[in-house]
Formats: sequence, C-alpha cells, structure tokens
Amino acid sequence: MRLNKVQLNELIENVRANSGDTSLLDGLLSEVEEEERTARPGPPRATRRGGSSRVQEEELTTEEHLNNEVGYLFPGGIHGELLERIIDIDRSCLGPVVKQMCRENGISNSKDKKVLVAKLLAQNLDPKAKILEAGEGPKIHIARVSTAFKEADEVYDYFMPKGTRFPLSYTEIRADYDNIGWVTYTFHPTVGYGHIEVVNVAPAYRSRGFGIDLLQFAIDDMRGKGITTVSVSAWSKEGAALFKKLGFSYEPGSGDYLVKRLSAARVRV
Repeated sequence: MRLNKVQLNELIENVRANSGDTSLLDGLLSEVEEEERTARPGPPRATRRGGSSRVQEEELTTEEHLNNEVGYLFPGGIHGELLERIIDIDRSCLGPVVKQMCRENGISNSKDKKVLVAKLLAQNLDPKAKILEAGEGPKIHIARVSTAFKEADEVYDYFMPKGTRFPLSYTEIRADYDNIGWVTYTFHPTVGYGHIEVVNVAPAYRSRGFGIDLLQFAIDDMRGKGITTVSVSAWSKEGAALFKKLGFSYEPGSGDYLVKRLSAARVRV
C-alpha cells in the first residue's frame, strides 16, 4: 500500500511519539514531496526559433511580443502611449501601405504588421501621418448639433451686450477628428458670441498640430455663422500658449477667459 503525504506525516508523528526511528519514513516523505514539485505546472516552456529562445507566441501579450521582437529599438522599450500608437496605426493603416513604406526605407519585411509599424516609428516614420498629409486620412466632421436656451450667467456678462434678454438661445457643436480627437463649442447667434468648451486629442497624437486643426475648425465654423467674438478658458500654461498661437489674448474684464475677435464674414445659410 502506498501512503500519501498526509498519511505519511501522521505515521511519522506516531512513530516519533513512541520514540521510534523515522529515517525510512522521512525518506519516503521526501520522495512524495519531490513528485509533487515535479508535477506542478511551471512557467511557459521556451522554444527555439531562429537560434533564439523565447516564450511561445500564443502565450505572450502584444506588449511582450513587441518588446521581444523590436523593443531594443526604443530606449525605454515599448509601453504606454507608444504601445497605444502602434496598435492604433496597425488598426487604421492597411498592410500594403505599411509594407510599401518599409520597402521605401530599407526596413526588413515581417509578416507581423505591428512589428513593421514599430520599425517605422523607430526611424521617425509614421504611416498614418503620411496618409493624413496626403489628404487621404481622417477628416474633421461635425458629429453632433444641439440647441437650447441659456439663463443669465455672470461669467458671460463681459461678452454679452447690455440689454441682452435671457433665456438666450445657443447652439452646441461637437466636431470629431475621427479617432484623433474632438472639440466642442457653443455660440449665441443673436449676440455674435461663441465659446470653445473642450478640445481633446488622444495621447498618441499630441504635439503634432491636431489640436490646432480642431480649434481652427471651430473658429472658422463660428466665423461662417456670423460670430465675431470667441472665448476660451485655459487650464494650463501649455493650453494658454496654444490659444495665443491662434490669436487669443486676455482682455481687461475677461477674467480667466482668453478672447479672439473675428473679422466679419458672410453668414452661412
């Protein structure tokens, strides 16, 4: 009869309690414990491919796979925003576009598009940016329009002509730059005043001019609707610097709001 670990331990305790020799039983217990250790599932087995040892592909995450293949191309490896950017480009750019860019720049081919995208980015080449520059990529488009009425608000008194009657009608618009970002803005057509509420750009596309594109779209749209004054609130020094590039400035009485005066334009019907 073969005893299990629990039974062996009980037997050893009984023998010791009667001052018996447990050396043989201790040996058997060691054999049982060794069998348990070898039977436990360990970490994924490494396999040989192309002379290098690595974890089997199906057991790796996208991040681990990319770092194993091309992580050495980036000083800090592939993580966070860089990883998100690679995944986004992989989803939004066709394989032939990516492969053509690799051929043009002498980058070795691979069946894995994410690996190719990473190699391109390591050389400061971005397939998506190239598509956008060619005018073949995402366009800014109005995604939502809603109208409502606004009650009196001291924050806006500086921008409202004297005698303005409330509730005051306004229109709110959200314009999307596909998966790159979006801007929301409101305007009061009867008093010629508009306000940019929020501009947001995905982390992977910041510091590349997309925020300015969205702001300019909002400004041009409001100008076309007869708006002559636009305000915006900056929550950081970086935000204020961005708005100032587009001609916004602080005015006496405008508080925390930056202001841009627009030239008259023909109102679009």
